[in-house]
Amino acid sequence: MPNDHYTSRFLIAPWQIEPRRLHHYDFSTGTFDDGSPESLFADEGLHSDEVGNVVSALIESPAASYRAEILQPGVSGNSSGEWKVYRALVAMVWLKVAGDGRSRIDLPSDEPFTLEGLCAQREKLLDLIGKASVEACPLIGVPLPPSAAPLYFTEAGYFAIPLVGSPPILAVPLTPRHFIATPEKGFSADGLTQWLSHPIALSAFSLGIGPAGRAVIPPELVETKKANPLGFQRTLHEQRKNAEDLFEVVRESDRLVTSTSR
Repeated sequence: MPNDHYTSRFLIAPWQIEPRRLHHYDFSTGTFDDGSPESLFADEGLHSDEVGNVVSALIESPAASYRAEILQPGVSGNSSGEWKVYRALVAMVWLKVAGDGRSRIDLPSDEPFTLEGLCAQREKLLDLIGKASVEACPLIGVPLPPSAAPLYFTEAGYFAIPLVGSPPILAVPLTPRHFIATPEKGFSADGLTQWLSHPIALSAFSLGIGPAGRAVIPPELVETKKANPLGFQRTLHEQRKNAEDLFEVVRESDRLVTSTSR
């Protein structure tokens, strides 16, 4: 299949600017560019038509109903609770973060969770991972407060939120102001609340840390970038560096808490 997406067009749709463009920054080249949803984060021959159809029917379509719900004015961000929506959102998160060494996902089988496995087992596999999530890593949907800066969308398709006393939350942004995740039961909810109260922390974390890559700019920030491209570029690098520094601070704090509790 040409233009197979390792990050689906469904996920990045809320970052589109008219007409059907994604304005992004490449940390590796230091350049801004516009790309189409059809070509960005895509390559040829990644999967078959059958896999694409299964993902669309079992994951993207149910997830779309959740996103349509959270985009309605006055909605808090909680899912309707329908099982097909719940398991679809969990699958969307797990497909993104399963290969991350920080993930604590315990899959309910000896086989890794892949698109091919989903295509082979379909409803059965979705039910298994949904039940595993309920038992160990319940799904959360988190809206950003109005005062917070919006989320970027990177090539990874997810970002990490550091916590003291808990593993990092690996979050998948569904809109520039809402993300989903499946943190361990008993995670530091107070720690997440503190980050949410910070005006730019979640936005900085959403740029990702580690290897350079492309980050799609939230539509509400595109005009700011156009007004001062060099200043916006500096801000992107400063925010990413600040996010890396915050991870180190949290890691050191976590180490101290762990050592004193022994």
